[in-house]
Amino acid sequence: YMNKKTLLLFSLGLFSLMACSSSPTAEEKLAENCENGALDKCLEGSWNLVGLYDRMDLSAPKVSFNPTSTFKFNADKTFEFTLTSATTPSYVAPECNYDKKNCSPTQFGTWRMDGSTLYVKPTGDCMPIAEYPFTITVDKDNLSLNGRLFHDTEICGVGSHLVLVEKYTRQ
Repeated sequence: YMNKKTLLLFSLGLFSLMACSSSPTAEEKLAENCENGALDKCLEGSWNLVGLYDRMDLSAPKVSFNPTSTFKFNADKTFEFTLTSATTPSYVAPECNYDKKNCSPTQFGTWRMDGSTLYVKPTGDCMPIAEYPFTITVDKDNLSLNGRLFHDTEICGVGSHLVLVEKYTRQ
């Protein structure tokens, strides 16, 4: 009788501990997807544009935006890119008229991953409809593209010798 009672109490205690354990949070699942190379799942969600960086110097943006633009990757493989109307690079002189040189206000399209290459196909009227490839670096909090898609190729005031890339943080 004592062994059955001890076994019963042990089983109840073990069951209680198992019942208390929780399933992973959305953030834990996201981190796991990113760490395990599930880049399409890692990419899904909304990202804020931190700025445009010199590919050779990622320490500080050459062009920053305030308020930020957003890039949203949907689970159905569509995207939305919103360039805020108040977006202005920090260095711009009045004659640059930067906003008129960029895609605005919102561009739509589709996306897909192939290895570490992101293919983005805009369907709006801002740029030719084609698949644009980007090698990406992504984790649960940061996304870097090896180029820029929705920003004019001639960035007034920065100089043409720089190769600028887009960096984002997760919303």
